[in-house]
Amino acid sequence: MASRSQADDGIDTTVGDELGTTIDGQVRALIDQRADEIEARLDEVEDDLSELDNYTKITLRDRRIAEIEGNLTKVSDAFSGFAENTTDRLSALDNRLEVTTLLLVALVDALDEADVDIDLSDVQSQQAERLVTDASADERLAEALDRVQS
Repeated sequence: MASRSQADDGIDTTVGDELGTTIDGQVRALIDQRADEIEARLDEVEDDLSELDNYTKITLRDRRIAEIEGNLTKVSDAFSGFAENTTDRLSALDNRLEVTTLLLVALVDALDEADVDIDLSDVQSQQAERLVTDASADERLAEALDRVQS
């Protein structure tokens, strides 16, 4: 037996009992089915978005690490160049000092052989005043502290 119902607008929305549902019920079921499909698709899209976000973060972090490594390499190269330049300059200065020392020794020996008297009192007074010294920096600091404490 068919059951009948009328909606507020007067349209009969009843289907025979053999189908067991009304058109409203079928529409609701279809809407629920579609909503479930949309929710499932949204979950998939959220998972994809999360995966893409993680990939982007990893990629960004990798690029940042590569950039930092590049900057570190540049700084390292600059320090290496500075160290080489400083070493070269110190070596040149050491060579000049050695040549000057040898020249002074030769001059003093030549003057001594020529029986020329050399007045070294200025050198000795400068050494006494610590303007020219053979003491290390630590020894000079210790002596200065001793003088201050005395």
